[in-house]
Formats: sequence, C-alpha cells, structure tokens
Amino acid sequence: MLGSILSLTLIGAAALTTLVAIDWRKSLQNISLLGLFLIILFLDNLILVGVNQYPSLLLVPNGRWGTVLILWSGKLYSFFACLTIVVLIRQAIPCRQLGLTLRQNERSVLPGLLVLLAVSLAAAWIGSGWDKGRFSLPVLIYMAIMPGLNEELVYRGLLLGILNRIKPPGWNLFGAEIGWGTVITALIFGLLHGFWVEPGFAFHFLWYPVVFSSVTGFLLAWQKERTGSLLIPVLSHGAIDFFISWVRMV
Repeated sequence: MLGSILSLTLIGAAALTTLVAIDWRKSLQNISLLGLFLIILFLDNLILVGVNQYPSLLLVPNGRWGTVLILWSGKLYSFFACLTIVVLIRQAIPCRQLGLTLRQNERSVLPGLLVLLAVSLAAAWIGSGWDKGRFSLPVLIYMAIMPGLNEELVYRGLLLGILNRIKPPGWNLFGAEIGWGTVITALIFGLLHGFWVEPGFAFHFLWYPVVFSSVTGFLLAWQKERTGSLLIPVLSHGAIDFFISWVRMV
C-alpha cells in the first residue's frame, strides 16, 4: 500500500506540475477540479490495492494468468465508485463531456473503428512475441470487459474531462479536438503501467510498458475526442487486452 501511495504521489505531482507550468492562472482558478483530479487518480488505484489486501471485500476471488492479475472485484468497486462521482459532479461536468453517451459525433464512427482495427492488429502482433500460456476462457472474458470498462471511465472519461475543463483542447488532430489533457492522461496511463516506487524509495521504470501504454492511452483519448463517446475507446481497450492475451494462448 505504501509503495502505491508513493508512486501515485509522484505521478500526480508530475501531472499537476506540468499543468501549472502550462497555464498557472487557469490551474489556480480551478483548484477544486485539481483536487478532484487527484482524488479520482488515487481512488481508482488504491481501491485495487486495498481490495487485494482485504480478502473479505472480494466479490469474486482474484486470479492470475502468468504475470496478469485478474481483479474482478477491485475493478468493479472502482467502476461503481467512479460512476458515483459522475452523478455527484454532473452539474459541473455533464455526462456528455465525459463521453458517457452512445451518440457519436458526425462522421466519426469509421475513423474510430479504423483505429480499433489498427490497435487490435498491433496488439496481436505484440502479444505473439511474448511468452505462451495455457488457454483460459475466463481470462479472455475478463480482459475483454473489465480493464476497458473501468479504465476508460477513469482515464478517458473523468480525468480527461476534468483536465479539458481546466485547459480546454486547442489542437485539431485528424478531426479530433485534443489538448494538454490528452497528453497528460496518456503519460499518466503509461507511467502507471511501468513505473513504481517501493518503500525505501527504490525506483523501478520499465520503458516498454510505459511507452506502449502511453501511445495506447493517446490513441484511446483521440477516439474519445473524435467520437465524443467512450463507446469505441472501451471496445478498443477490450480488443487490445483480448488479442494480446489470446495470441499467447493459441
């Protein structure tokens, strides 16, 4: 738990420092949103850690497939906690701005699906070079559903939506209005997959997971901004995790 808190503190501090350096006036004017940003970042990750440390909280037993942890309970707790936050802040940040809608922006579905296809093929290619494991349908079901459902709500929904309110998007990238929020959330997503600190301040940094997850996070954020919805990013995230696991089983 202490290691997770240290890691999150450093990542959160780096994100806020970057945002303040970019536009300190808007950052200070939206100090409550910055606080909410940190609360959600810590809440999502500490729920996962806390549930693992207290087995009595498990709704479904944890599992493991190779190095992959199967965390149904932690992901479900985090998902519903974040949905509660969505309800509480809906007057300040409408659901539409968080991507919580099935309506897609005009002429955005095809570009979004093309990115889905591209990341699926890339995931299958990358996974084919990793160590093989036994076939497990429950693992594939989990990978296709829970990480994408939970993490898209957190990173491309709430965190990106909050940063967009503080520093609105100002760049057009292939039809998507993106900004510093897209960049910062992508980097956070990457660091959480390959950077951690152990008690005693032993630092660990795995460049490949950080780079891969940062690029993936950027593409998923682009899909959300292009389509105006989390639907295709959730499907894309599920496809990435599914195919990167499936090719290792066959």
